[in-house]
Amino acid sequence: MRAFAVLRSYCVLASILVLLAPLRAQARPEPEPLPLASAPTLAAILQRPAGPAAAFVPLVLLLHGHDHAAAATELRTNLADLGTAAATVTLPVATDPNTPSTSPTLQDLPNRLRTLVRIAGGGIRLVAIGPQAAAAAETLAQTQPWQFGALVLVEPGRPLAASLPKRLWSRPITVYGAVETTAAATGPNTGASTPTFRPAPEPKALVAVLTDQLTSPEPGRAQRTLAGRAVDQALDDFHDAAAQGDFDRYFARFPDDAVFLGTDPDERWDGRAFRRFAAPYFRRGSAWTFVPVVRHVTLAAGEQLAWFDERLDNEPYGECRGSGVLERRGDTWVVRHYDLTIPVPNDLANGLCARIRAARLGEPAPGRVVVLVRHAEKGSGDDPELTAEGQARAERLAQALAALAPSAVFASEFRRTQATVAPLCRGLGVAAQVVKAADSKSLVGAIRQLQARAVAVVAGHSNTLPMVAKLLGVRDVPAIDEGDFGWLWVVVESGDGARLLRLRY
Repeated sequence: MRAFAVLRSYCVLASILVLLAPLRAQARPEPEPLPLASAPTLAAILQRPAGPAAAFVPLVLLLHGHDHAAAATELRTNLADLGTAAATVTLPVATDPNTPSTSPTLQDLPNRLRTLVRIAGGGIRLVAIGPQAAAAAETLAQTQPWQFGALVLVEPGRPLAASLPKRLWSRPITVYGAVETTAAATGPNTGASTPTFRPAPEPKALVAVLTDQLTSPEPGRAQRTLAGRAVDQALDDFHDAAAQGDFDRYFARFPDDAVFLGTDPDERWDGRAFRRFAAPYFRRGSAWTFVPVVRHVTLAAGEQLAWFDERLDNEPYGECRGSGVLERRGDTWVVRHYDLTIPVPNDLANGLCARIRAARLGEPAPGRVVVLVRHAEKGSGDDPELTAEGQARAERLAQALAALAPSAVFASEFRRTQATVAPLCRGLGVAAQVVKAADSKSLVGAIRQLQARAVAVVAGHSNTLPMVAKLLGVRDVPAIDEGDFGWLWVVVESGDGARLLRLRY
């Protein structure tokens, strides 16, 4: 089971790289609901701001532990006293793991809040005070990173988790009273922000510091002209209407003479055609949720036209880019042109372009998966059999690789390699193809004859597998220690070369 879990993780990773289409990745289990210390209703925890219902306001989701309840209450009061400055949800996080879960759970809360508040900038400001609250906030940010525009952790009690999703590093992150880590180095090269680490404020100053931070204008937007801010609100309204499934409000911003370009090459709609396309999505309650992370706006002379580009976050697509043109008609800004794209990192571009070309030509997508495995533990002699430990390892190998459904299995002429893949071959109902250990070129030639996207398994030796990997296109081939058993070297072919993953089974 341990080996299967490793391979399942590999499948998920490989599908993200758009390289392992033939592998059947297992769905990740839903995260357990985070227990809350009490069971408040949404009406009780939501502090509605003053002002018209249509106003867009920052939404602060404030989590705290028992020791910081007084500070959280004071902070919420401060934000409420500022009228339209912010809408606040304050939740105590249970310190006792046996505390029963409540409804709503923390995981459902962001989507439910979006139905009640029009969120300025699109992203919720997630604030956590104390170690338990910080742990809960990190879990929530890991599972739903697209929901949040900023993350503030106060006295988390440990370094900031390096496991936060890379896409979250483009948001402002502030940590009070924690050791700086190198986690930010894993963020994307473009637009990544370095978290701000500050000393923990004195208890008396904590509320004042957070109040000032949470009510300060978002970077970029504060410097816009009045017309620029109106463009921001128009685009916020455009995205919010889709998230809330408000068909009429959405298409009030998208007239018949507008153009929407989708992510597929054939997706170009005018306003009427886009209404027909989108209607089924809006009928399900929430059409789609794109959270603006960063936006740039340029106004034409006379401020009747505006150009924009924005970085968006979305649950299924991840980071996207929207760009286009708005036009002022009377007192209303409408979207005349919207182009939604999915940016492709440069190091993935060649492989993805090869797959796109193949799909357009109706050809099989390039790429094979070759699992290289060294024989299991052996006895003594010139051509030894496997030991009892080696035979047990061979059985574990069969269990680990069965889910990949290999279409071909290769082994050298020696008994120890053939015995290593024997349980796998029995389970698959295939025979191992024997290729001499010294003839790596013939082995790779046989692999090249397999269909695109095929999965092959090669059982070899510590002195032969590195050469096979090199011939398959792997640039940096690690050496294999003579006493090392239990590793899989997975070579993934793609349009831009080959990648090597090293996994323990």
